[in-house]
Amino acid sequence: MSAKETLDKLYRELRANLEEKDRLIKEQKEQLEKLVRFNGEEIARLKEKHKENEEARQAELDSLDESIRGLIKDIEKLTSSPPIHVGKVIKAMEDGTVIILDNHRAIYRIAASNKIKMEELEEGSEVEYTVDMTGKPLAVFNVRKPRREEEIITVKELLDENTALAVLPGDTIKLVNIAEKAKGTLEKGDEVFYDAVINFITGKVPKTGEKVDLSHVVRKTYQDIGGLKYEIRKVREVVELPLRRPEVFEKLGVPAPKGILLSGPPGCGKTLIGQVVANECGVFFIHVSGPEFMSPYPGEPEAKLRGIFEAARRYAPAIIFLDEIEAIAEKREEAEHGHERRLVSQLLSLMDGLTSRERVIVIAATNRPNILDEALRRPGRFDREIIIHIPDRDGRLEILKIHSKNMPLCKDVDLEDLADRTHGFTGADLEALCKEAAMLIFKEFDFEELGSLSLEKIEVSSGHFNSVLEEMKPSIMREVIFQKPTETWDDVGGLDDIKRELKEVVSWGFKFPALLKTAGHEVTKGVLLYGPPGCGKTLIARALANECGVNFIPVKGPQLIVKWVGESEKAVRDLFKRARQSAPCIIFFDEIEALVSLRGMRTGDAGVSDKVTSQLLTELDGIENLKDVFVLAATNRIDLVDPALVRPGRIDKHFRLPPPGKEARRKIFEIHTRKKPLAKDVDLAELVKKTEPISLKVRLFSGEIIDGQAYFSGADIKEICRRAGEKALREFIETHKDPEKEREEFSICMKYFEESVKELTPAVRRQAEERAPEEKESIQTEGEEKKIKELTDEDLNEVV
Repeated sequence: MSAKETLDKLYRELRANLEEKDRLIKEQKEQLEKLVRFNGEEIARLKEKHKENEEARQAELDSLDESIRGLIKDIEKLTSSPPIHVGKVIKAMEDGTVIILDNHRAIYRIAASNKIKMEELEEGSEVEYTVDMTGKPLAVFNVRKPRREEEIITVKELLDENTALAVLPGDTIKLVNIAEKAKGTLEKGDEVFYDAVINFITGKVPKTGEKVDLSHVVRKTYQDIGGLKYEIRKVREVVELPLRRPEVFEKLGVPAPKGILLSGPPGCGKTLIGQVVANECGVFFIHVSGPEFMSPYPGEPEAKLRGIFEAARRYAPAIIFLDEIEAIAEKREEAEHGHERRLVSQLLSLMDGLTSRERVIVIAATNRPNILDEALRRPGRFDREIIIHIPDRDGRLEILKIHSKNMPLCKDVDLEDLADRTHGFTGADLEALCKEAAMLIFKEFDFEELGSLSLEKIEVSSGHFNSVLEEMKPSIMREVIFQKPTETWDDVGGLDDIKRELKEVVSWGFKFPALLKTAGHEVTKGVLLYGPPGCGKTLIARALANECGVNFIPVKGPQLIVKWVGESEKAVRDLFKRARQSAPCIIFFDEIEALVSLRGMRTGDAGVSDKVTSQLLTELDGIENLKDVFVLAATNRIDLVDPALVRPGRIDKHFRLPPPGKEARRKIFEIHTRKKPLAKDVDLAELVKKTEPISLKVRLFSGEIIDGQAYFSGADIKEICRRAGEKALREFIETHKDPEKEREEFSICMKYFEESVKELTPAVRRQAEERAPEEKESIQTEGEEKKIKELTDEDLNEVV
């Protein structure tokens, strides 16, 4: 190659290199220009965003400044002019202070402004008063025009210049106070204005025109009380004879009864019984509630009490009805103030002063009889104590008929069915049920339709009652965990023999009490279900309560253990008390071994467990009758349960729930898959085979080797079905674009069940059932823990 050709070649190569570099430079330039443009746009965007953030921040600051300025104004207003409250005058005092009653019925004694004339502060007048920042009343600064209540009552008897007995609407006699301006102007029989808020007579009704006639008030009779025939008969025995024929007792040489104590839960009819008995006997009736005796003035409660007894003697024969007597007759040793003890002593003295010839009977009512002073409950004072029980089925039917007799009921309303479904309802609960069912009519129509609706078309149907019952539960059960089980025997797989025996043992006592009594057959008090975890003890208990149609109170053993001295035993007593009141009822003690373990075993709880065990045994022994109350207990450690609990006469029926057999497992699979969309390849028979028990060798702590089994319980099978459904759902959601719209294609295949069976580890249970408590089960393995279903007899023989 010549020199020229070599130079040309080098020139061409150099030119090509230069052109390539020029191209690369241009590309880099373009990229830089793009980057500059992008950064410029990004900077502009960030500047705009920063500007917006600054504007928002400034707006927020302006809003906060405005709020702060408003708060400052409010604070200045509050500090310069304290909050204004409105109350009612009870009494104006000579020292310039005023006793007022606020809207929360709290009583205060505060100063009055110098601008107010004391004569303007009449009883019942509304006044405005200020309070400081802590809520403490400061002073009255304004008197509003007296607002007179529209209620008009009649003076029955003037006790003194400050108090009187008056007839309220409903013919109820009540102790009332007399305002200053009305003192000296009243006479027996006068009609007066009555302020019910402060319990004051505020003035006399001018005698112009006709008097107000109170005789139209409907009087209640024995026919208006349902479900209390036995209680009414006992009350009449103690009340009517002493009032009408006191000479009979003198002839017999025994004192006539002076008083009756009615006890029972709220709403069961205690007050109604007192009113009806007085009306039927045609005697003078004074109704007074315990809290009405409360007064800030020493000696006034005792004076009111003496006035009531004096009026009763004057108008004998008479009945004094003391409602909520626990407010004035609490145990004196527990009273916090001296006036409370004096009031109890005054009541005792007045009752001791009653004689047969005076024909005065005292009826007291309470729902807390245990807190009353013991001196009141001895013979010679309250001679009889009558417990007003919650009505039974026939009683509930009577009450429902009474409260629905004026209601336009549809033909589909079955009062007998309602009576069966309202276990534990008091008379007040049943009255509320009827009222609420009727009120549902208003929710079905708007006001325009009601205005034009024909009265003949207004009817209360069974649907109205059912809607109320879904939301309503007995008032007595609101303080305990009350459940309405929905499980049935169809939800329990297998265990047919146990279900049949439980039906006989439990339901016979509820359904055929008279037959059992005729046959001389003693009703069983309780049943113990025992067996390994997951075998269906709780499920059977719930299904049993539902099938028997009774109330169900589930209790976990540890729930009743309280750290305070005596509270655990009280919790057990209260539980059985509520159960008796809401009978028929089943109390279900789950994990009973935690509540009634072997006495002496627990040394770190100061003997609380032993005391709880003794209290539970006392309740079962029947110091108070357990009629229509059945105790159902469950445990998986029967060896830890105190033998005294499971002896004959207490919980004397014991049922062992074994692991589910072949047919039982198939039934359990059917129960837990009946609502699941199964694929065609699902073979329940094959699943039953895959859940067969596995034989094992088990070593006890004593060193003894026994035969054992690993098996699938009912709970395990339920979990297998749940996991299979979960796996199928997961894959369906991942493989479908719109699972909601394509949900009809969803099904659960056999492979998901098989995978769930492999994942789940069955429990180990020994075949030897009777072992000492200290011989606990143990399986010892080497290295990592193996899943039980993977262990063979050969593996275990090497391990054990």
